[in-house]
Amino acid sequence: MEWKKINSTNSANVRYGHTAVLFEKKLYVFGGKTRDNNYIYSADLEIFSMEEKIWSIPIVQTKNTLKLRSFHTAEIIGIQ
Repeated sequence: MEWKKINSTNSANVRYGHTAVLFEKKLYVFGGKTRDNNYIYSADLEIFSMEEKIWSIPIVQTKNTLKLRSFHTAEIIGIQ
């Protein structure tokens, strides 16, 4: 296992205090504080596809009800 820099046409928001979960060749990044929001808490979700090497931002219907958070934990559940 090693880190490699990739060339991508887009990139995720710079942030800290977020969580990241890898599942089925996709990296899910949630929460934290982002530079774009003047370092305030963010409830956004960004997904990086390892196969396509692109970032996407899904439309989350419950975004207004998500609590803004930083320095939290996350896991994927309910997958069989």
